[in-house]
Amino acid sequence: MFALPFALCSLLPGAFAGTVTVGPLGSGAQFDKLADAVAAAQPGDAVPVAAGEYHGFGSLVVDKPLTILSTCRYPCR
Repeated sequence: MFALPFALCSLLPGAFAGTVTVGPLGSGAQFDKLADAVAAAQPGDAVPVAAGEYHGFGSLVVDKPLTILSTCRYPCR
């Protein structure tokens, strides 16, 4: 099951500057840690997060306009 312990941020609707992907190890995503993806993203980027279990962060600071979204449909399996 997939869960993110923070509200999804959509601070800049419209066109995205780019996409930085997050997924479990071996998924083919650019990053396996959301914090690393957020740090690498540019303002306005989309950060799609694949279904999976993510560990190792207590809090996450998003200090630029990003759209963080899930890539699975409800309910995620």
